[in-house]
Amino acid sequence: MKGVTTLDMSKSSREATLVYRKFIPLWSQYLAHNPDVAALVDPYFVFADVSGGALPANFLNATATYPLVGGNVAVAAPVVLNGANYAWQFATHVEAAHFIDWTQGANLGLHLWMLTTNVPVEYY
Repeated sequence: MKGVTTLDMSKSSREATLVYRKFIPLWSQYLAHNPDVAALVDPYFVFADVSGGALPANFLNATATYPLVGGNVAVAAPVVLNGANYAWQFATHVEAAHFIDWTQGANLGLHLWMLTTNVPVEYY
């Protein structure tokens, strides 16, 4: 699952979806008992709440001048989730929260979502 950010379940067969649904509780239980593995596959995602519209220009300027957390975290290109490019992936909560603070400072009123999950985001 590492590196898989989204599954387009709208293109899956009913049988494939049912198999996946049976797998997820087993996968979650495995990760609960193997925190080293969980750390590899539980990224933090930050989503800009732009209601499907374009990102504000100031947002793009803020990410271009983003100061690295501890000097070792660069902001990657947005993660494309079903054609939308307003999500970013981080390894830790601290990195994601720092990115939110920085971009909100340059974009007053912009709302951002942060989440972590040990399974890909599902789209139906």
